[in-house]
This record gives sequence, C-alpha cells and structure tokens, in this order.
Amino acid sequence: LDAVEQARRADQLAAVLQAHIRPTAIVAAYRPMTGEPDVGPFLTTHRARGGTVLLPRVVPGPEPRLEWVLWTPETTMRRSRQFPIDEPAGDPVALEVPRDVDVMLVPALAVGRDGVRLGQGGGYYDRLLGPGLETSEDGMDTDPEGAAGPERIAVVHPEELLSAGDIPVESHDLRVTRAVAAHGLVRLDATG
Repeated sequence: LDAVEQARRADQLAAVLQAHIRPTAIVAAYRPMTGEPDVGPFLTTHRARGGTVLLPRVVPGPEPRLEWVLWTPETTMRRSRQFPIDEPAGDPVALEVPRDVDVMLVPALAVGRDGVRLGQGGGYYDRLLGPGLETSEDGMDTDPEGAAGPERIAVVHPEELLSAGDIPVESHDLRVTRAVAAHGLVRLDATG
C-alpha cells in the first residue's frame, strides 16, 4: 500500500475503534511494523478522550516476553534491538497485563473467521494471552477463576480477514474474539 492509502486506512480504522471502545478504556496496543495497519491515529485520539494507552517492549531472556509502558503522544520512543519498530522508553506499568486491561489491540498478518490469528512467529501474544484465558460462548475472555480478561481484537487489513480453517492452529495459539479493519469490526467465533 502506498502512503496515501495507509493514511486513509489508519483514519478509517481510528473511526471504527473510537465508535467501539469507550473513551476511558485501558487499551494495550502496538506500534506497527512496515505494512501493518496503523493504529496511531486511534491511540492519539483515545488519549485525548481520556483513555489510557499501553505499548509493549520486548524484555530479552531465555523466553523473551513483553512488558508494557504507559504511552502518551509525548512518550520518548526508541528503536527496538530485536524488531523493526519503535518501543516506548520509561518505566513499565504496575498493571497486570492482560488482567487489568479492557481492550488489547493485537497485530496480525491475518486472522480467520474462527478467531485463529497468524502473527510474526515469535509467540509473544500467544504466551501473554493464550494459555490462561478461555473464550466463552458469548465471546468474553475469562481466566480459570472466571475473572474477565481483555477484549482481544486483531488488527488487519481487509484482505487479511480469511475464512475459518484457512490458518493452521495449534493448542497454544492465541485466538481472538474480534478483528478490525478499515471497513469495520467483525465478531469472530473464537470458541474453536
């Protein structure tokens, strides 16, 4: 996609997300890699409406993981040592992510209508969200004690929304409850 089309889709995506996510929600999001849908306009607007935004950065180690930093438009960003993205500087938040988050915007290369998400292959979101959360028949995410988890929304381009069964899935793979693209929000059957 050229820069004009990317910007147009980012503005449409922002409008869709603003209509769906309450202004005071705690949203865990991401900074896009080249070619991924840009949620930046939504994040800026969400902060201006009184919302909280968290962005991840990778913590290296034997099993690398994500930690989360409070983001505002003034947050200093630094280039990641592991990925072609900028990560937020500053102290990680004390919130328990994902338990204390209302909405998690998850990057995806594609997502099936059965809720199967294809990521970059690092397993970061699978480890963060996959094993401890289950999706009930009403689409809500809960942990084994029944506590609500975040609404998990895969962010894709419209052409990356695939049919159920198109993406191979293993037991540890994250499923998402919704997908969002510039054309709108789609509820997925993530119960598997």
